[in-house]
Amino acid sequence: MVLVIILAVLILAGCSPASEPLDTSSPPRLVDVANVEPAESMSWMTLPGRVESSRRTKLSFEVTGQVEYLALDVGDAFQRGDILARLNGERYQLTYERSKAAEVEARTGLADVQRELRRLTRLRQGGHTSEATLENAEAAVAGARARVDSAVASRKLAARDLEQTSLRAPFDGTVARRHAEPGQRVAANEVIFNLVSSGDGFDVLTRVPENVIGQVQAESSSQCQCPHWTAHRRPRG
Repeated sequence: MVLVIILAVLILAGCSPASEPLDTSSPPRLVDVANVEPAESMSWMTLPGRVESSRRTKLSFEVTGQVEYLALDVGDAFQRGDILARLNGERYQLTYERSKAAEVEARTGLADVQRELRRLTRLRQGGHTSEATLENAEAAVAGARARVDSAVASRKLAARDLEQTSLRAPFDGTVARRHAEPGQRVAANEVIFNLVSSGDGFDVLTRVPENVIGQVQAESSSQCQCPHWTAHRRPRG
C-alpha cells in the first residue's frame, strides 16, 4: 500500500508541465502609485433656520410731520442717497426763513454797536467821554455778539430740521417693511421703513441641539438650501 502511494506521487510529478521561461522581450508596464489615507469623517444634520441680510436698519424721521411722499413699497430696490420718503416741510421752511432773517438782524445790530464803540473809544482818548460810557458800549458789543451766535445756532438747527423732512437711503438695498402711508402724521423717531442691504451678504440663523453643539467647529463650512426662495413684491399704489 505504501509503495502504491509513492508511485502515484512520482507519476503525478512527472506529468506536471515544466515551468515556462519568463518573457523579457516586452517592456515593463508603468502604474500610478499613491498613498492611501483615511478620509475625514463627515456628519450631516438638517436644521431649520432663517436667512437675514447681514446689514439691516430701521429708518425714521428725526422730526414730526405729515407724510407727503413715499417712494417705495415692500420689495422695491433703492440706491444709497435716494429719497425714500418726505414730510410736508412748509412749517420747517418758514422757520428756516425766519431764522435767516433773525441772523441778518443780529449781525446788523452788532455792526451798529461796534461802530459806536469805535467812536466812543476815540472820544475817550481825547477826554471827551467818561470811562463808564465806554464800558457800557463794550458791554453792548458783547451782548450783540452773543445774539449773533444764538441766531447762527438757530439758523443751523432750522436748516437741519428742514433737511430731516427728507428721508434718504443709507445704503443700496431693498425695502423689507413699510410702516406708514401718505397723509399719515408721524412722530420723531417713529419707524417708517425696515431696510436690508443688497451688498453685504446674508446671515443664516438656526438653533443647534445641545448634544451636538460641541462638535461644531468655528469657521467650519455649512450648506444652506432655500427651497422657497422667491421674491415678494406688492403692487405699488
